[in-house]
Amino acid sequence: MSEHKSVFEVFKNLNYRKLFFAMFTQQFGSVVGMMAFTFYLLDHFAEQPRYVTITELMFSIPTLLLFFIVGVVADRFDRLKIAYSSDWIRAGITLLMILAIYLQSIPFFIFLLFLRSSVAKFFIPAEAALVQGILKDDEFTSAAGLNQMMGSIFNIFGIGIAALLYRSVGIYGTIILDALCFCISGILIHSCRIPKEVRLPNGKSSWNEFNVKSVLHDFKNGLQYILHYPLLRNLMIGFFFLGIVNGGFSVAPQFYLRYEIANEDTYQQFMAILGIIFGIGILIGSIIASKVAQRVQLHIMLIGGLIGSGLAVFIMSIASWLTNSDHILFSLGGLQFSTTHLFFFSGTVLLALCLAFCNVGLGGWLPRVVDKNMMGRVQGWIDPLIMLAHTATLGVILLIYPLWVPTVALFYIISGALLLSGIFYLIKLPHLVKYSEKTPEIAEESAPVN
Repeated sequence: MSEHKSVFEVFKNLNYRKLFFAMFTQQFGSVVGMMAFTFYLLDHFAEQPRYVTITELMFSIPTLLLFFIVGVVADRFDRLKIAYSSDWIRAGITLLMILAIYLQSIPFFIFLLFLRSSVAKFFIPAEAALVQGILKDDEFTSAAGLNQMMGSIFNIFGIGIAALLYRSVGIYGTIILDALCFCISGILIHSCRIPKEVRLPNGKSSWNEFNVKSVLHDFKNGLQYILHYPLLRNLMIGFFFLGIVNGGFSVAPQFYLRYEIANEDTYQQFMAILGIIFGIGILIGSIIASKVAQRVQLHIMLIGGLIGSGLAVFIMSIASWLTNSDHILFSLGGLQFSTTHLFFFSGTVLLALCLAFCNVGLGGWLPRVVDKNMMGRVQGWIDPLIMLAHTATLGVILLIYPLWVPTVALFYIISGALLLSGIFYLIKLPHLVKYSEKTPEIAEESAPVN
C-alpha cells in the first residue's frame, strides 16, 4: 500500500493536480486532432505521403527558429501567464484550421500548423519550470511516472477515439474538440495559485528590457551553464540521438502500416491497435519503472531502457523479412493477423516497456540536476537539439523515401540511434553520476572534464 501511495502522493499538491489535468486535457485534444489530420491527409492525398512528413516538419522547425528565445522568456517572465496564454492562442489558431480545410488550402493549413507549433514552444519550458518549482526533489520520479501513464492512456484510446470521431463527425468535429481542450487547459492553469518565486524566479522583468542584447546574454548564460556541467554536457549529446529516434518513429510506423502490412481500408484500424498496444506497454512499463526507480539508480534505468528500445525496434524490422513466407495466424474483427504482424506488434510492446524506463529515469533525474533559476534556459537548449536531429531525420526521409529506400530502412535508422545513445550513456554516465546532485560550479571543480 505504501509503494502504491508513493507514486500518487504528488496529487495531494493542488497546483500540481491542476497542471496535470491541464496537460491531460491539452494532450488528449492534440492527439485526437493530429491523428485526425493524419487520416485526412492520407485519405485525400494517399499518393503524396510527403504531406505527412511535411506536417511533422511543421512541429520541429519552429523549435530551431525559436530555441534561443523560448527558454529566456520562461526564466524572465511570468511562467504561469506564458503557459495559459499559449493554450488560449493555440485554441484560436486551431479554429482557423477549419477555414483552411474548408478552402482545401494545404499551404494555409501547413502554415497554421507551423504557427500553432511555434506558440507551443513557449509553453513547454514554462510548464516544465512550474512543475519543477512546486514539487519536492523526491516527487520528480513520481511525476515522471504519472506523465508516462498519461501518455499511455492517449496511446491506448487516442487513436481509436480519433478514428471514431473522424468517421462520425469528420475532420471539423475533431478540430473543434482540439480547440476546446486547449481552452479548458488554459482555464485550469489560470486557476493555479503558484508562489511568485516560482513564477518569477529571477524577479520581475519588463518587456522594455527585453531586447536582442538581453536575450543573447541570457542565452549565452544557459549555454555556459550546460558546458560547465560535465553531466549535462554529455546528456545533451545523447539527446541528439533521441531526436533522430523521434523523427524516424513519428512517420515510420504509419508508413509501414499504410503501405506494407495493411491497405487503405484497414490501416486506420491497425494504427488504432498499434496505439492501444503501445499505450498498454507504456502504462505497464511506467508503473514498473516508478517502483524500480525507488531501488535502482536512474541512470541505470536510462541506459538499459535505451539499449532495450534499440533491440525492440530491430525486432519490429524483422517483420519485413517474413513477407515472402508470411501466413495468416488468426482473424479478429475482420482483420487478418499474420507472422509479420506478430513480430511488428511484439517489438512494439517491448519498445513501449523500455521507453517507459527511459522516460521515468530521465524525467525524474533532470529536475534534480538543473538549478530552478535555469530550468527554462536548459530546456530551451534541450528541445532544439532534439528537434534539430528530428528535423534533419525527417528531411532525409523526405528526400530518400519512398524513392530510394524501403520502409524497413527507417527502422534500421531508429534502432541504430537508440543503440548508439545507450552505448554512449553506458560509457559516460557511470563516470559522472556521482556529481549529478552537485551544482555546476562544484561539478566543474571536482569532476573530470571529458
